Amino acid sequence: MARKTRSPPPTPLTDEEISALMLKNVVEYKGKSIDLDSVITRANVKKYLTLGKLNSKPETWLTSINKSIAGGEDLTPEDESNIAEAKEAVAAFLEDCSKTQQTKFGGAASDTAVLKSAVSSFKYKFSVDAFEIITHVINLFVREIIIHANEECLATKLRVVCPNHVPWNKLHTKLMAGVYFNTAAVYSEIHTGEEEDEAEEDDEAEEAEADAAEAEPDADLDAEAEPVVAPKIKLRQYIQTMFKAIRSSEERFNEVKLSQKLIKVINDIIYQVLDRYANVLKTLLDVSASKTVNGKFALHATKNILQDHIFATDDKTRVVLDVVQERLERIQEEASKRKEDAPVEETPVPTKKTTKK
Repeated sequence: MARKTRSPPPTPLTDEEISALMLKNVVEYKGKSIDLDSVITRANVKKYLTLGKLNSKPETWLTSINKSIAGGEDLTPEDESNIAEAKEAVAAFLEDCSKTQQTKFGGAASDTAVLKSAVSSFKYKFSVDAFEIITHVINLFVREIIIHANEECLATKLRVVCPNHVPWNKLHTKLMAGVYFNTAAVYSEIHTGEEEDEAEEDDEAEEAEADAAEAEPDADLDAEAEPVVAPKIKLRQYIQTMFKAIRSSEERFNEVKLSQKLIKVINDIIYQVLDRYANVLKTLLDVSASKTVNGKFALHATKNILQDHIFATDDKTRVVLDVVQERLERIQEEASKRKEDAPVEETPVPTKKTTKK
């Protein structure tokens, strides 16, 4: 087969140009503005952190308890085991709680409705600000990986961006490295990548897969309208939409496509980073004896995760926290302005009825 002709690679972007592209938060894509800080949506993050991680046990118990309250005809041995486990957890909780809570939940062992109320109180709550912060961080590091991989692919004069194009040897000192470098997925890529020879031309099967992915519809970014189905979904469409949006904003990337293999790697990294968030947040909540993750908790968790990296610096951590804080303040200001501009409905004044004499 004749080797494909490649034009010379473009001049590499400077570190400053890459940083500017990574921190760009809005691009025009298919005739509309795309917020690059929320392509991996808040709903995706919310589902996994609440249903999949921090509240997974109470949610499992509540599913079985609700079946019991509905009549119990469909109860399985697993449901019965879940209910027994929930009762044990509530009993342990009652031994060390306030008298008010003991009075409120004391009948949980015999009353299923009380048991449901007690288990519901175990659930952690998240503020909107907390989800916005974590979602922003996820989207930042995904952009960092994609942009650097695109640059490496261009340098090799290939068209399909694959896992071996991610320059891990350069990324470990970049702005967002502290977030994703301490994950099993990155560790695996670094060590398997050392054993693989660099491709000299695009693999036809990979290019065909990339073409098929290109043809798929973009992710629906109207995330709040999505029903909560599974806590952990494949983020392929969202990652692909991020890639396309970045490509549309930078002409040099027009000819490159994203391989399915790299999409899977990024998907795995996202969930492993969310696992790190869940672990850090759980520790912070336990120490503070709180049940609510607010913006302050999310910022502290982000700081801890960023600094848990051998190449972390205070300056880089501060840049990320400032960027995240600025976006949060902007969102809050916009929400406040929308509230102020919203039309006020006037309540009609009832008219007094006159009686005829």
